[in-house]
Amino acid sequence: MRGWLSAGEFLSCWCLWVVIVVVFGPAGSGKTTLVGEFGRYLSEQEFSVAYVNLDCAVESLPYRPNFDVRNYFTLVDIMRRFGLGPNGALVKSMELLLDLVGEVSSKLEKLGLLYDYVFVDTPGQLELTLFHDAVVKLVESFARRGLALFLTPADMLKRPRDLVFLNLMALAVRVRFEIPLVTVLTKADLLDREFVERLRARVAQGLGGLEEDLVAELASIVDRLEKKQRLIKVSAITREGFDDLQTILHEVFCTCGELT
Repeated sequence: MRGWLSAGEFLSCWCLWVVIVVVFGPAGSGKTTLVGEFGRYLSEQEFSVAYVNLDCAVESLPYRPNFDVRNYFTLVDIMRRFGLGPNGALVKSMELLLDLVGEVSSKLEKLGLLYDYVFVDTPGQLELTLFHDAVVKLVESFARRGLALFLTPADMLKRPRDLVFLNLMALAVRVRFEIPLVTVLTKADLLDREFVERLRARVAQGLGGLEEDLVAELASIVDRLEKKQRLIKVSAITREGFDDLQTILHEVFCTCGELT
């Protein structure tokens, strides 16, 4: 596997530039933490990095956003204005964000003229982005220059079916947003190197019984539909895998690389 690329090496290869990276994942997968630490890593490699925060419920960020939805509304504001509980306010936030899509798209276009990477940090609850149109419309505005990361957190992988389920969620994101998607195993410092491979082997073997047969069948569907690519394991704590992640983000849009 090739190692990380310097800024000069990166730009020496023809690429569709700038790269807008939308980060998806279930709650607790480490989206905001990864965006902050990986952004710092890229800055240390002399790349320019911009950040867009779309989560109105977050209280603090490990990066300074170039666009912050909280400047327009926060979860607490919505709860007070509309007399809603937390869940209703989160849904309402998607309606309010939809009204801002044009403004956010314009901001992303401007950021794309100034920065090498633009990271879009999505709301913590994945169902908000999957079942409401705000983020879909936003992604459509930059689809040709965008790619998605789907974060699979290591601490959610306890049984073979957990891996299958998260892979299906990643597939749903790919179908919903229609942009290239890279699945990333986060919190890799919590696992030994062969853990995921052992889970995959157990899924392939099958353990008998109707439920396990269903898991195995779903796994085979994912294998048929998902493009084969090397597994990227990262840790925002140790920076394990950051060089591989940088390389694969480059290769998504570069004629001199591939994902497999």
